[in-house]
Amino acid sequence: MKSRLPRAARKYLDQLRLELGHLNIEERNRIIEQTNAKIRQLPGRGRNQVELFEHLGTAAMRAEKFRRTEPEALAVRSGKEFLNRILGWPILAFALLTAVVLYFGPIASVEPDGTALAETMLSTWEAAVGAQIIWLAVLPVLFSSLRLWAQNKFTWTLGVLGAVLFTLVVIFGAAGIGLYFIPITVLLWAQVLTPMIMMRGSMAYPGALWLISGALLVLLGLVWAVRPALDESTNNIWLIISPAIVLGLLAVLLPTRKFWVQVALITVGILVIAAGLTAALGNLGHPALIDTWVVGGLAFAVGHLALAGGLWHERVRKLLALY
Repeated sequence: MKSRLPRAARKYLDQLRLELGHLNIEERNRIIEQTNAKIRQLPGRGRNQVELFEHLGTAAMRAEKFRRTEPEALAVRSGKEFLNRILGWPILAFALLTAVVLYFGPIASVEPDGTALAETMLSTWEAAVGAQIIWLAVLPVLFSSLRLWAQNKFTWTLGVLGAVLFTLVVIFGAAGIGLYFIPITVLLWAQVLTPMIMMRGSMAYPGALWLISGALLVLLGLVWAVRPALDESTNNIWLIISPAIVLGLLAVLLPTRKFWVQVALITVGILVIAAGLTAALGNLGHPALIDTWVVGGLAFAVGHLALAGGLWHERVRKLLALY
């Protein structure tokens, strides 16, 4: 049987109960029980007001923490802005990386006399399509930065149009430059759709179906890239198998919602891209770079989206928690 609390502690609990009049009886009792437990853990068990105020605040201050927040206010202050920031900055960074690689990564070509020339991927397309093609690589940077700059119907509409545009680029350019836009296309779609999905409820969490779909996307990319690579490679197969196994395991573990799995998936994805850039020596037409860019980019995208969703859920959980 629990011993009786000191008089100052009992008076504090009585005052707190009065201050919690805006809540129903079940909520008040739960808060009183939690506060009672906290008081019993204090060194002096609440023998004087100084100790109580120092650790818990006044009864009015403590009750204010549990005042209900309007859903709209919570969505504006702690939802869309926070979620757009944690989503948008890594997406913008990846869009910049995509633009840099496509602008400056040389694609080797050989003249009839055997002389090797180096051109950028975009300069090759520019010669075939026209000067307007140079804007293609910079558009993801523009679309992702717009959503960071402002969250309204206009930028959301532009974001959807951008995602649709690069979906078409991926489909019609799948034999060449389109492959490099697969990861950023996934991220652009996520930037416009994730806030809508996550804001359905203040405690929204990445659902199992979404996480499983993301894991399958990574595994599909692995199958697409690894099988042909193994057929073409005759030595150093472990350089292909090892990262593929690690990525596969992380993808399978993704639905567990473990923080370390999400961070590891992002990290390994970046390392795979870096390894591809090193192996290809900047040659954008090299299969080693195309495959690793798609696989590593998908791993980065899926890991980042899972991490952002988890961070958002944790943020709101702390905001609404009973302290």
